[in-house]
Amino acid sequence: MLILDPADALGQRYRGWIVDRSSGGICLCYNGCQAEEGDMLLVQPTSATTGLPWVEVRVKHQRRKQSRVELGCEFIQRNQWEQLVLVG
Repeated sequence: MLILDPADALGQRYRGWIVDRSSGGICLCYNGCQAEEGDMLLVQPTSATTGLPWVEVRVKHQRRKQSRVELGCEFIQRNQWEQLVLVG
């Protein structure tokens, strides 16, 4: 999973993984996590072909679990779940 924080001035893409998912959102984790509640993130499977749009999510909550931070995120648009299922 590639994760992009639109507020990041450097536009760095992070590699992460989906811990859990549902039709309403995903729980994700990545190294270098600086996101907070209310932040918008863009996610895309690493296997995505060129031209596939990024999926926009909003961070609803975060929790520390062992040595990592997990972000509970909701999809901004309803059809974005299908995009992740098809290629992720």
